Amino acid sequence: MQTKTSDIIACEADMIIYGDLFVEKGKDGKPIERRKLRFRSDGNILCGTRFRNFPTEIDLDVQTFLCEFNKTILELYSNDTEAIETAKIEQAKTSSQANKSLGEHKSLSELIEEIQGKVAELSSDRKKEVAEKFREILGDANFRKSNDMDALKKAIDYLDELKQH
Repeated sequence: MQTKTSDIIACEADMIIYGDLFVEKGKDGKPIERRKLRFRSDGNILCGTRFRNFPTEIDLDVQTFLCEFNKTILELYSNDTEAIETAKIEQAKTSSQANKSLGEHKSLSELIEEIQGKVAELSSDRKKEVAEKFREILGDANFRKSNDMDALKKAIDYLDELKQH
């Protein structure tokens, strides 16, 4: 990885984990492979974590990782499980609000597609009426030519009002 890319990732990542393979001699003289996850650089490898009290290395095992991670989080919150639960609730609220906000934003093509669907349901007479209103809102009766997101949203609002009456 190029240095610039590596620097960006290193600054933004909470953990950079290095997977390592160790081969040791067993009691019977046969080699035994052990896999480790490393969380601190030693000059030869690049890894690290923002969590100061996270171990330097652990065995490659999901349960071991989760156990160490949970211990680290508990230590960060001074073993206050209520504070952790409060933080989880706040995080869920924030995620929910972010997802809702993302859902409200549609692309230009999605807006045009929505208008197209609503216009297709109209009678010929209504389409003529809508064309006039689109000229007023969009500057052109052909809504497909518009790149104005706000105007397209106004056109959708107009179609919704029209449907209610």
